[in-house]
Amino acid sequence: MNSVIPDGDVPAYRPTFPEHRLGVGIVGAGAIARSAHLPAYREWDVPVVAVTSRTVADAQALAADFGIATVHESLESLLADPRVEVVDLATGPAGRVELIAAAVAAGKHVLAQKPLVSAMRPSCRGWPRCSRRLARRGSASRSTRTRGGLRPGGSRPC
Repeated sequence: MNSVIPDGDVPAYRPTFPEHRLGVGIVGAGAIARSAHLPAYREWDVPVVAVTSRTVADAQALAADFGIATVHESLESLLADPRVEVVDLATGPAGRVELIAAAVAAGKHVLAQKPLVSAMRPSCRGWPRCSRRLARRGSASRSTRTRGGLRPGGSRPC
């Protein structure tokens, strides 16, 4: 069997984007934002319109290095910014569930990396309800979407 694809028959491997690109707001100004998220957004011409971080000086440095016009001093002000349509959580897992819930409550799309939490604890009992809201927005993982907040094995995450 010949596995060579004839010239001209190679399918496009890059995704297509809508004409209107959604504005991204970054939460977190650490190494992952600097080394992975922002270079990828730059390569794909995705507009990053704002950044916030626990340390404003870190957010200002990141903004200067990547040409981000707005530095918000708080998560609340970033979530209130109408130019921010997608919130990219470039943070560690501590407090991530609460960040996701706040962004969803503000009507934003959310990008969140795994793991969502660093340890399961009783305080995350509201996660299944939040995951159903995320699933309706098309932002939850496959196992959350298809199992209503349950892990692939069928157990509750908390």
